[in-house]
Amino acid sequence: MQINKTGIGLVALFFVGGVGFLVLGFYVELDFTLLFIGFVWSAVGLGLGVLGIIFYRRSGHERGLFSDGLRGRGTIVSVKTVALINAQPLLEFVLDVEVAGLEPKRVKHTASVSSFAAGRLTPGFVLPVCVNPADHDDLLLVW
Repeated sequence: MQINKTGIGLVALFFVGGVGFLVLGFYVELDFTLLFIGFVWSAVGLGLGVLGIIFYRRSGHERGLFSDGLRGRGTIVSVKTVALINAQPLLEFVLDVEVAGLEPKRVKHTASVSSFAAGRLTPGFVLPVCVNPADHDDLLLVW
């Protein structure tokens, strides 16, 4: 996950707007409507900021694999839907992974995939992969 300008803008809008409503609420003789709006907006801004930081930190492993991983290709041997998460299929792949300098290896990998792409991922389909140099079972499918 990347932190983008739109996300930062939304966090800033809600937080700064909330602080503005709070200041205005105190300025206008403790207008409780403005204070309530300010509190809610500030809380939303803080919550979005914290969520953004949490998701960014969680994606560190994937960013590391993408930047430092060994490049290769994974040929789909089998694929099945394990679950649906927010109408997006969670797929379990069995892949034959080939990386230059390593023995070919069969790996089981689970990934969330867009419903559009899921129908195209059939046995024989080849995907680029990034493999962890320390643990060859740990990989990232590059979409």
